Amino acid sequence: TLLYSLSQQSHFVHFIGWFTMLISFAYHCTEALPSQQLYLHEGNWHRLDNVGAQMSFVLLMIYLMDISCYPNLRAFLELLQFGITIIIQERAPWNLENMVVPIIFWCVVCLIKNIVRRPHYNWHNFKVGALIMLVACIFFGLGLDDENDYLRIYHSAWHLLVSISSFWLW
Repeated sequence: TLLYSLSQQSHFVHFIGWFTMLISFAYHCTEALPSQQLYLHEGNWHRLDNVGAQMSFVLLMIYLMDISCYPNLRAFLELLQFGITIIIQERAPWNLENMVVPIIFWCVVCLIKNIVRRPHYNWHNFKVGALIMLVACIFFGLGLDDENDYLRIYHSAWHLLVSISSFWLW
């Protein structure tokens, strides 16, 4: 998906994709290390992982708004949310509200925009991607309970399914 996005998406979207993948890898590696240190501490990697995850969803919603005919507006919205994401994650990175509210906001904006003007989607791909994303979100919720997911199976399923979903949605 990341290699395909280079030819189809902005450099910023491509950057966030690679950033998120590499940061998430570093975060999950430090979780397993006895010192929980790999240049940065596990908590620092987790905070950066939150930024990448949130931006990935927001960028998807902005993409699904189907505003590629307004590249300056799209770039402005992407960068505006990036700044907001950094600030709210720095303020309270473990507050789930800071993760969920911006994503829900952009989902609503995307929905309103697409009600006003029907988007030009490949509807088969959209339906497949949305269904897989729904299942991924269920696993995300289950993975929040560390005591019942100590092997991180639900969390791993979340990563796998969100990646597959991204292939269909982007």
